Amino acid sequence: MTKQLDLYYQLNQLYKLKQMGYKYIDPQIKQQNLVPSYTIKTLKKIIDDCQLCNLSKSKTQTMFGFGNLSNARIFIILDYPTQIEDKNNNIFIDNRGVMLQKMIENVLNISLDDVFVTYLNKCKPINEPTISEKEVCFTHLEQQLQLTSAHMIISFGEDVYNYLVKDNREKFSDIVGQNINFYNKKLFAMQSLQKIQQNPSLKKEMFYHLNHIKGLL
Repeated sequence: MTKQLDLYYQLNQLYKLKQMGYKYIDPQIKQQNLVPSYTIKTLKKIIDDCQLCNLSKSKTQTMFGFGNLSNARIFIILDYPTQIEDKNNNIFIDNRGVMLQKMIENVLNISLDDVFVTYLNKCKPINEPTISEKEVCFTHLEQQLQLTSAHMIISFGEDVYNYLVKDNREKFSDIVGQNINFYNKKLFAMQSLQKIQQNPSLKKEMFYHLNHIKGLL
């Protein structure tokens, strides 16, 4: 019985990898790059059709992202879609989205066409996403990072940053605004948009860091 369960879990994992675009490669054949590479159109369809975790059951739709992925100057990562964002398929519709739009246009002084905004988890959760649910979606995020020309990433929220870098040894407040190398891009971590909305002192800090980023564009 144990062997049958092990086989079931192995087959389930292989099926998930197949759905993500991975293919079996004979280990005796030398391969330079085993990470699948997609066009934006193909990747969007894979993400839209994804049912690899339970979050696919709680969504209205899958949130691929908003903006110009291929030619973006800045790649922005949020945690996951809110209920309003999910329902309307629009990041710039609720309070945090409106604030994010103002940050982009009024502080960074660039157009929405110059950014790409996406999520660590592409589907709206009922509760906080589990580690396994984040892992499935991180594969999609990696592919998006391969397809963008953006050389800067802004992540919002401690949970997002900790998951991206897999390192929480330092206090997050000490990391905020620092330039960190991530996938050969400059990663800047920010407090979550929800926290910034609630705390005037964090707004001041955010403006300072965004102005620094603006000087690097």
